[in-house]
Amino acid sequence: MKRLTLLTAAFALSTIGAFAQGTITFANVVTLNPIPYVVWGPGGGGSVGSRIAAAGDVKVGLYYQNAMVGASVNIGRSSTGTINAAFDGRFNGPGLTIPGLAAGQSGTFVVKAWSGSFTTYELALAGNPAGYFGVSDPFSNPTGGVPDPVTGVPGLPASLTGFTQPLSVQPIPEPSTIALAGLGLGALLLIRRRK
Repeated sequence: MKRLTLLTAAFALSTIGAFAQGTITFANVVTLNPIPYVVWGPGGGGSVGSRIAAAGDVKVGLYYQNAMVGASVNIGRSSTGTINAAFDGRFNGPGLTIPGLAAGQSGTFVVKAWSGSFTTYELALAGNPAGYFGVSDPFSNPTGGVPDPVTGVPGLPASLTGFTQPLSVQPIPEPSTIALAGLGLGALLLIRRRK
């Protein structure tokens, strides 16, 4: 009997704990609360940007405390020209539960983007260092999912309103390119010193 009581109490606590976790809709496409910034290629930003030139999919992930929350989401891209279609550079992901963050609390998040079929930014960086990558500035965002005081049912996830800066996705220079640039700079300094 004691064991059954303890199991029932543990189940009730875990259920309450699940309801108490904060949630965020991982999307920058929200009709009632439009977020004006999208994911851009090099040189993009504001309301006009260049198309991301990476071949294949470009994915984004929401990171909290250095760990990706949920699964990655593909961003919309035009096939030619500059970004001008309504969904280019935008993503429309699901509601995500933020582990360790209570409903209604704010947390600091980062959006990371990468090219290829990899499931996380870290795997893409290790498996395709010549791919396209981008990391947003850290931003604060409140969570939703606050339970109704009468029914205890969690409320809707919060919108991604803290993500308000353009995220540029571009290739990372290879180490040989950086070394070549350093050699060129060194040669210019040497020539200038001799004069």
